[in-house]
Amino acid sequence: MRRLREINDLWKEYSKKRLDRRALFMSGVAEGMSGVELCSGFKGLASNTALPVLHSATLENHDKIIEFGAGLASTPFLYRRVRKKLVTVETDREWLKKAAKDVGVQKESGKEFVGIHDGRWDRDHDPTKEEIKEYIAYCRRLCTLHGPFDLAYVDQIVHFRKYTLMALIGNIPIIVFHDTECDAYGYDPLVSEVMADNARRSERWSYRSFMVWTDIIVPNTYDFKSFDLAVDEFARANVSKMPYIHRIVKL
Repeated sequence: MRRLREINDLWKEYSKKRLDRRALFMSGVAEGMSGVELCSGFKGLASNTALPVLHSATLENHDKIIEFGAGLASTPFLYRRVRKKLVTVETDREWLKKAAKDVGVQKESGKEFVGIHDGRWDRDHDPTKEEIKEYIAYCRRLCTLHGPFDLAYVDQIVHFRKYTLMALIGNIPIIVFHDTECDAYGYDPLVSEVMADNARRSERWSYRSFMVWTDIIVPNTYDFKSFDLAVDEFARANVSKMPYIHRIVKL
């Protein structure tokens, strides 16, 4: 319990300072705590905490997936799961290369990987209204150019995540987005307001581990019981027998 309190205190400090998660892991703030502890028991990096939800979301055949924010765990995982094409959009060229390295190793015939580096959106401040408008149009152009997509995963730099969701909700049927426990990303109330316009077609579920939450927007015809079961089974196989899911239905 003491160790868990230490981790939760660290998380509060992270949220208060509104730091990017990558900065947390690379800084001395995490000194003395392994990546496993910081990830609520997962064997890997922080992005692994989204894998149970991504696993369940990709059990059905998905021809095309788009990922906003490359990940050392998520990018190779999604490439293994997609049938035809994975598009990964990243602002950091070197980080994209690292995440794509394992994709290159496992490259399969008939599958395409498109890594898109665009440094225009790499900034540490909130965008202006004009920049937001331009960014949303940019995301929708990507979807038109490379899609249609069956699933999107959002786990990018702080200031653009909520605007990515604004661009995608109503255009891509399944959207998984990471770190929803942290106010720094500004998901709400913006996402809830956009979801209200799609309430007849979609639902938002929130899966909560110790520290890191993952939300998903799905068609309201989804069978949540089988989805929950797949999330739980994957989590228990990859976590130190710790309970993972606590699903909350949200607008």
